[in-house]
Amino acid sequence: MIIALNTNVLLAALLSRNGSSHRILNLIVEEKVRIALSTPLILEYDEVLKRKHILDKLKMTESQIEDVIDLLVMLSNKHFIYYRLRPNLLDENDNMLVECAFVSGSQYLVTS
Repeated sequence: MIIALNTNVLLAALLSRNGSSHRILNLIVEEKVRIALSTPLILEYDEVLKRKHILDKLKMTESQIEDVIDLLVMLSNKHFIYYRLRPNLLDENDNMLVECAFVSGSQYLVTS
């Protein structure tokens, strides 16, 4: 199964070991689920998770965030976005998630 994972789910998974977000992250790490990634999505993960107030909440360093993202990249199906599909959602960052889900053939787009 391939999923496209919104940044808010990744953040929730890192904030708490309880709940469905963390269970989804575990399924990815255990290679029971594949995560679809694109360059814009990876850059968003990096930018959001490295915000100072987020790092403080997570009690993590930028280097640790890079390790998490590197692991996700290693476990992912990587896709190049050709921008043939423009969902035109209110939040531009959601467009890139939908594009990645579409191009990758993801069965699920996971958000909260």
